[in-house]
Amino acid sequence: TDLPMNGNIHFSGANASVLNRIQAAVLYTQASNLHSIPTDCPHREKRGWMGDAQWTAAQASRNFATSEFYRNFVQAFEDTQAVGCTRVSAELPLNNSRMS
Repeated sequence: TDLPMNGNIHFSGANASVLNRIQAAVLYTQASNLHSIPTDCPHREKRGWMGDAQWTAAQASRNFATSEFYRNFVQAFEDTQAVGCTRVSAELPLNNSRMS
């Protein structure tokens, strides 16, 4: 992802090596799953799922500057919603113009 880093944490002390490797894995995983839409498995994900975003947004926002990213993601749902419809889809259609 091209999202700038927002923050990071580095541990020191008894278990620092393990904790720093876990944090590195978290950053790598998040960066691999933030490409125009939040995903849970970039090798097969084709749509944005609201459930994935719900569970990962807070954590990703601690590590990356995601405000515009999530604003665009939510706007994509609004763009595909029928006029006058109050229901929100659980996933984005494949042909959404905001997914690149």
